[in-house]
Amino acid sequence: MITWIGFIGKLVDFILEKIISKKIEMSMDTKRKAARTFVHLYDALELLEAAASRFIVVTQPLIDGKQQRIYTAWMKQVAPKVDQASALFLATVKDLQYVLRFYDPSLSEFLADVWRNKAEVVSAIEEMRFQVEWDDRHQFKGLRYTIPSETLMQIDFRCDAIDKKTDLPLHQLQWPKGTLGFLLQGEISEDTISVDDVPRIKWLHQKVSEQLPLLTAVRKHLNEFIRHNFSIEDLLHAAD
Repeated sequence: MITWIGFIGKLVDFILEKIISKKIEMSMDTKRKAARTFVHLYDALELLEAAASRFIVVTQPLIDGKQQRIYTAWMKQVAPKVDQASALFLATVKDLQYVLRFYDPSLSEFLADVWRNKAEVVSAIEEMRFQVEWDDRHQFKGLRYTIPSETLMQIDFRCDAIDKKTDLPLHQLQWPKGTLGFLLQGEISEDTISVDDVPRIKWLHQKVSEQLPLLTAVRKHLNEFIRHNFSIEDLLHAAD
């Protein structure tokens, strides 16, 4: 999922922009669920940031010309962080879609079908893969990952028309249900990198390095939102 940190950062930032100024009346239980969801989202972004940072660090020797391949020990530092971050983000998006009903129903609809594509076979979020592959001896074999298209990365959620069939702008009050899931279709490519494919590793290192500052900034933005919208008591219950 670390190959998607730029897209994820843009998406979360857009959601925050839409809800940050809204004062919502909620029941105690609903507010605590909202607090728990946003805290889990923060934790997922923090884990993604840590995983991406570790990938940058362990592949830096290739960038510096000191090594000509990725070693198993390096990837054993990265793989658990990627898996943990991906699992938490996947679980949190479903809760986020529910919580957003109380802030902005159209945002909730925007995320509604992100879990299933048109064939209802695989979660759209699960398509955001970054998989470390191992051989039979549990030695590093390579990387298999997906990456968003340049078109997808250049989308401005505030104003671009992303519904390819209706050209309905996303900034309108009501969006087609499942717009995000529809947006992802046809805009995801898959690639693999072997242990000694230095040019591709350098390319991936550069991509992750360029996108990491956005994710960091959005995580901090989310932290401010949490601090200003939930009490200490809400957050203590969120930690239960």
